[in-house]
Amino acid sequence: MSRFADQATLAAYRLGWAAVRRMPERAAYAAFDGIARVMHRRGGKGVDRLRANYARVRPELGPAELDALVLAGLRSYMRYWCEAFRLPDMTIDELVDRVRLPGIEALRAQLDSGGPGCCSSGTSATGTCSAPGPPPSWPP
Repeated sequence: MSRFADQATLAAYRLGWAAVRRMPERAAYAAFDGIARVMHRRGGKGVDRLRANYARVRPELGPAELDALVLAGLRSYMRYWCEAFRLPDMTIDELVDRVRLPGIEALRAQLDSGGPGCCSSGTSATGTCSAPGPPPSWPP
């Protein structure tokens, strides 16, 4: 990429970041959902790769079910980006209200009994592990 193209890309990214942070929440999420639907409709290398990956791990799905799963995956991906853009303006209380920790009770019980505990965000192969000690303090 040329220096001009790099600067134009950076400027567009900053403009988009600022605009998404200032939009009403419902409008921001609706916009990103629309982007996911356009990506799904247009297809392309990334969408084709996602479809192939889903087909490999969910071979029992028919074409319509696979298509619905691809759309759901794209919508989830775009929600992630919307939240990433809006995160700097969220309060701690908003974050606590949005974070779900399924199974946290079992982890807290394990840690309370002096045992080791391990949890994963579901977005990383490594996860986060904890040595024996007090239970996590999340939510505060």
